[in-house]
Amino acid sequence: MRNKMPTSERAKQFMPFAALRGYYDLIKQCEKVKEPKKELLDKDAEEISNVLNTLQKGDLVEIKYYNTDAYEEITGMISEIDKNYEVLSIIKTKIKFCDIIKLQKVD
Repeated sequence: MRNKMPTSERAKQFMPFAALRGYYDLIKQCEKVKEPKKELLDKDAEEISNVLNTLQKGDLVEIKYYNTDAYEEITGMISEIDKNYEVLSIIKTKIKFCDIIKLQKVD
């Protein structure tokens, strides 16, 4: 008579094994092309400032901003505007005012 292995134990032998946990995330990070941060022209900075002054919590916006090594674009709803610390939050993404290169409301 054979001993039967419990189903939970039997399933474990077919689970994938990741010997290099985090390796693929690291490779993906290294693939990013690093961009230098660009300086805004005065007229562009003024436009962004004007839009920032009209924004309210709950507004839907499109933003292009500098994030560590490259520019990213995000569209989302404003969850918080902190004018003291000059930070705008789109859901869980916090963006400094000085990193914004393009900002517009979405109707």
